[in-house]
Amino acid sequence: MLETDSGYRTCVAGMISGFGNGLTETWCQTRYPLPSPFHFKCLEQLSSGFASELDRVACSNYFRTIAMRIEADASRR
Repeated sequence: MLETDSGYRTCVAGMISGFGNGLTETWCQTRYPLPSPFHFKCLEQLSSGFASELDRVACSNYFRTIAMRIEADASRR
């Protein structure tokens, strides 16, 4: 059903390629259960090189946090 929703398709495209503005990103986040677009930025920088040490650390921390959530979820089962 979501696949036929033009708003959903717009939001997925924005999540992957980057939102044009914060209003669109906020609109999408309030309407659809989409993951953070930050991981796409990190994956792109992983292959092209990080713009700064801060970007590298931010991405590392982001994925570390995701991994900890996954491990915590697995231990609850």
